[in-house]
Amino acid sequence: MTTKAAILAKSQQDWPDADFFFAQVAVEEKWGDFKPACGNILSAFGLTAIEMGLAVPTGDLTEIKIAAVNTGACVVANVQTQNSRPNYEGVAEIAGGFPADQLRLRCVSWMLLA
Repeated sequence: MTTKAAILAKSQQDWPDADFFFAQVAVEEKWGDFKPACGNILSAFGLTAIEMGLAVPTGDLTEIKIAAVNTGACVVANVQTQNSRPNYEGVAEIAGGFPADQLRLRCVSWMLLA
């Protein structure tokens, strides 16, 4: 049995606002896989980065630059914001989910940041 873990941190690099490190970790054994990333968890990164103070909201749409440490991907998340907070209300919905605001992720590079 495994579980997923995400580590978020303010980036020390010039381009990204924050770093995203992902781990697939065994629950009953001593091992973890640090090579992959997880799109589902990455999709929540922008909202969480604002909530944690890792990114500063700007107007109605906040662009958050993310360094996916595991893969070297440079990702931009566009998060709807209102009154300096993430906007969770909306009409976008996936099967089995509930309505929420739309979120956009865009991979801008696959090169490792230095």
